[in-house]
Amino acid sequence: MGGISYGDTKPEIVNLAHRNFVQPAMDPRTLCTTPIELLSKDGQEQVISTATGFFWLHGGQAYLVTNWHVVSGRNPFTGAISSPTGYTPSQFNFFGTSIEVQDGRVAIDRKKIRITLGPHAEEVLEKPPIVAGGPVDLWAMPFPNDLVIGLNPARIGYKGAEATTSFINENSFQRILTQAGDECVVLATRYATTRAGCSRSGNVGSLRAMWDWVLTDGLCS
Repeated sequence: MGGISYGDTKPEIVNLAHRNFVQPAMDPRTLCTTPIELLSKDGQEQVISTATGFFWLHGGQAYLVTNWHVVSGRNPFTGAISSPTGYTPSQFNFFGTSIEVQDGRVAIDRKKIRITLGPHAEEVLEKPPIVAGGPVDLWAMPFPNDLVIGLNPARIGYKGAEATTSFINENSFQRILTQAGDECVVLATRYATTRAGCSRSGNVGSLRAMWDWVLTDGLCS
């Protein structure tokens, strides 16, 4: 159904990259995340909004994890439809992963995969998950495991081949523990849809303070 590519894939550009970067490195988390494309419901199936998600393996089953509001189109705290046009998703795309090693070169492909919500989706997504008495803006959707790369101890051909996986919980990242009050940084950004094209040059503060800033001043709402 098409693919997603990173940079120029012409042979001469790829060969130049191999000469300039003898051992190119890629952050393994790149394979664990995916863009999500929300599609129109007018029969044209145009991308009208985007989001992100990541891959998780639980009990031997692959899941695409994203926010509940992405698949429901609703505010998780009020239940109101977020779109001013009343749009709620029924189809969206994500990008799976596959890998091939030939003659010492690694080819990673990201194929576009379509998900169509079933006839009972609206009922299932009527309310967000409830944890500790409150709504949680999180949703996990099962999909066939072979649509992404998993751990394969027999995989060879490049350094770290046996440890390559698209499931973020199969990676041996250093665990980062955070709590309210920890210092964090919000990078500079510009939101084209905010009032008067408002932008900020970045800010530093605590997790609690920065969350307030993102919800209010940072988004110019």
